[in-house]
Amino acid sequence: MQEGNQVIEMKITRSQDLRDRVKGAVYVPGDEGYDGARQGWNLAIVQHPLVVVDAIDAEDVQAAVRFAKNAGLPIGVMTTGHGLPRGCDKGVLILTRQMSSVAVDPKTRIAKIGGGAQFKHVFAVAQPHGLAPLSGSAPHVGVVGYTLGGGFGLMIRKHGLAIDSVRGATIVTPEGELVRATDKENTDLFWAIRGGGGAFGVIVEIEMELVPQPMVYGGATIYPAENVEEIYNAYAKWTADLPEEVSSCIQLMNLPPLPIVPEPLRGKAVININACVCGDLQNAQAHVQPMRELGQPILDMWGEFPYAESARVYNDPIDPLPATGRGVLLTEMTPQMISRLLGAIGPVERSPQVNIQLRHLGGAMARVAHDETPVGCRREAKYLIYFLGVPNPFVPAEAMREHANHVIDAIAPHTLCRGPLNFVGEGDVEAASVRAVFNQPSFERLTSIKRSIDPENRFRFSSVGLA
Repeated sequence: MQEGNQVIEMKITRSQDLRDRVKGAVYVPGDEGYDGARQGWNLAIVQHPLVVVDAIDAEDVQAAVRFAKNAGLPIGVMTTGHGLPRGCDKGVLILTRQMSSVAVDPKTRIAKIGGGAQFKHVFAVAQPHGLAPLSGSAPHVGVVGYTLGGGFGLMIRKHGLAIDSVRGATIVTPEGELVRATDKENTDLFWAIRGGGGAFGVIVEIEMELVPQPMVYGGATIYPAENVEEIYNAYAKWTADLPEEVSSCIQLMNLPPLPIVPEPLRGKAVININACVCGDLQNAQAHVQPMRELGQPILDMWGEFPYAESARVYNDPIDPLPATGRGVLLTEMTPQMISRLLGAIGPVERSPQVNIQLRHLGGAMARVAHDETPVGCRREAKYLIYFLGVPNPFVPAEAMREHANHVIDAIAPHTLCRGPLNFVGEGDVEAASVRAVFNQPSFERLTSIKRSIDPENRFRFSSVGLA
């Protein structure tokens, strides 16, 4: 039953009590700053919380959670808002963006990272020690949100998922209590957060083991969207025998004629091959050379650079934009699968998707026991494909979603499952899609933990919280 306007107004009015208890700012609809506070990086996700708390520390988070509990309101959490599964409507939205501290112990290689830190904050502290986190393609993504969804990063084949580097976390529970979760205390909670998403509380600090990797070799070769099937088959053959030091991706990109797109690529359909080589870099150039010799490239940009500059591999956009996505994990990349995929996508220059990424997985990711994390047997995936649309004056979001669903249906015989969690979608994720990310034992354990610590489903805007 929906709440009446009078009840909602009363709950907003009670936010004055919250203002008296927190050090950070509190916003309600109509306040100056409310619109800016509720908007995340992904402009396609518009949320309408009743209260926004811009927390400064764990005590602020506790106060916000307790306020929500007492008011009977659901809770959303946001650092950057890149891939929120659902907007926090008629709830309490907790911002952790000011909690961005990072401390690194170079001897143990453990980083203590604030709940609102972005990977660029970790780079700044870790790089002087020659250390690197298991980060993704974009350094302006929040560490916690990325990690809770698994963390499919630039060194995934050599070092595994980001969740495999987590050594502990400090969490504000749905009751507003501050607890530690490690492999020795609150072990169920520790298991759940490593791939089960943000439905179990607010992480105010996470501890992650860094890897010794001061430099990497990486970059991109971009070809015109010609001979697509030939290049995809070459990529499949190349990845079949790659050493684990190489994590790569092939992308089909139909770029709109908009100023946000660099001039050499603006309005063009292209094939983009990216890779990051870690470990011993002596043979790095030789490893990627075969994919640089498939024709006359539009751009060919490779080199050795500090890991702190790893944004150079994908060159993801930094400024906020609207985005919609769909992802699935794949069991193989065979000629038959490639034919099905490209046939369903259709001519690249008419694809409504701005970007279709196909990332190579395996290696260290697959060597962790199935029951170690909620990801379970999903670690057996060989590739990840993700359809990224950016609604623009030429293509609406609905056309992008319909096209992605059509292609996903076409490659179903080669699909392991939907996901992973951070690639299920943005803004309109349904419970069934989240359910499909996990195998039966993992999902049953996650929902059991969820019922035990959040029986009222207070954290309902993320992952298992949708169920």
